[in-house]
Amino acid sequence: MHIQIRRVGRRNCAAEAARIRHFICDTQFNVVSMDTEYPGTVYSSADPKDRHPAAQYALMKSNVDELALIQVGLTLSDVSGNLATLDNTNQVVVWEFAISDFDPHVHKYVPESIDMLKSRGLNLEFHKQEGIHSHEFAQMMVYTGLVQVPSSDTRVQPDKEVRWITFHGAYDFGYLIKALTRRNLPEKLQNFTELVRSYFGRHVYDIKIISRYCYDEATGKILCGGLDEIASKLGTCRILGDRHQAGSDSLVTF
Repeated sequence: MHIQIRRVGRRNCAAEAARIRHFICDTQFNVVSMDTEYPGTVYSSADPKDRHPAAQYALMKSNVDELALIQVGLTLSDVSGNLATLDNTNQVVVWEFAISDFDPHVHKYVPESIDMLKSRGLNLEFHKQEGIHSHEFAQMMVYTGLVQVPSSDTRVQPDKEVRWITFHGAYDFGYLIKALTRRNLPEKLQNFTELVRSYFGRHVYDIKIISRYCYDEATGKILCGGLDEIASKLGTCRILGDRHQAGSDSLVTF
């Protein structure tokens, strides 16, 4: 099996959107592993020990409202774990969308985070010149069937419902909700979770949370750690790309 991470910008977005729409709407490849990249977090909690959901959401909202999305990675599979392949080939495509919103001269960012992303191959000039705006990406998500439109009366058949898989995905969904609604995140956590449910449906899974209920067979301890560490403990590894590349991270999340 050959896997290609396809970088998507304004020149090929329409063609790749049509391909994703085919996988989502015409086949059973409706399990979406997703990752985003963004310029760090500029706000931190006054009390790092405060793990109350409302406090954590308020912190996330402050950062997402202030910062700009940089990259989105998508990997599609079916419920049996088969990756989506191009017609009549054995080639798997993972999509990495270059988002053009971020401007270091305008937006806040954490310098160390941007330096790290650059060390992983981020080309800000490409994003600026060839990327797509987050609003365009949101429109693409609606067109492809990746997300539902809350105001629509159309009901998705259960076997066609998209299933979302993330790793530590609160910020990921925060940036996507911001793009879909074209406004800052709602003040209350409950309203945010309602938006996530409305757009992304009933099946949203976070591997970071699920891992808290799983045990490492080698040590008998609860699974913990970052994406690569947990993947290694589960007997898998990163086979393409690097950490903090949205396409590669979405593939590892799968």
